[in-house]
Amino acid sequence: MIPIWMPILAGVYVQIDAWGMFKDILVAVVVPLILGDLTRRAIIRFRGAETFQQVKPILPGVSMLGMYMIVFISMALEANNVIQHPQYFLIVLVPLAFLYAIMFTGSVLFSKLARFSYEDMIAFSYGVAGKNISIALALATIFFSPLTVLVLALKPVIQIAFMTAFLRLSPWLQRRVFLTKPVAASATGGGA
Repeated sequence: MIPIWMPILAGVYVQIDAWGMFKDILVAVVVPLILGDLTRRAIIRFRGAETFQQVKPILPGVSMLGMYMIVFISMALEANNVIQHPQYFLIVLVPLAFLYAIMFTGSVLFSKLARFSYEDMIAFSYGVAGKNISIALALATIFFSPLTVLVLALKPVIQIAFMTAFLRLSPWLQRRVFLTKPVAASATGGGA
């Protein structure tokens, strides 16, 4: 979809090596999925389902650590460029903040129009906002300019800030938009 969307969104045509992108997606996405499934099966087969259930809570942290390593490496590779052009941070942060404001507002409005429950709206909004940064970062590193990599490397900073703000705003949304009584403040983070 990149050759279709880039002229619409950025006003430039970007030629993409579709076969190269497909191979890189296989390496960056499909192979880790297969290895993850094989690891799960091996743990269950040789150590039992109980051991897997004990290890399972650690896996999201390992995944996040991998994503942060990718972000760190991509930022380190562009360190000279960023130091020479510090204005890139503003160039990147302002559109990202605007993008997240649109995504969260749009997801709440869509949830309201689709008559989602408050709980489904929260899940939908977080799902929309938290999609596949590591995959996008890997592909951007391979195919696009250093500034694109910077956008994706700074995205988690903006993403976490907006998700936290959304969590704080959610009791108000529950009362005003979804017209239900809010859950206890400790469950929504309102008391923290």
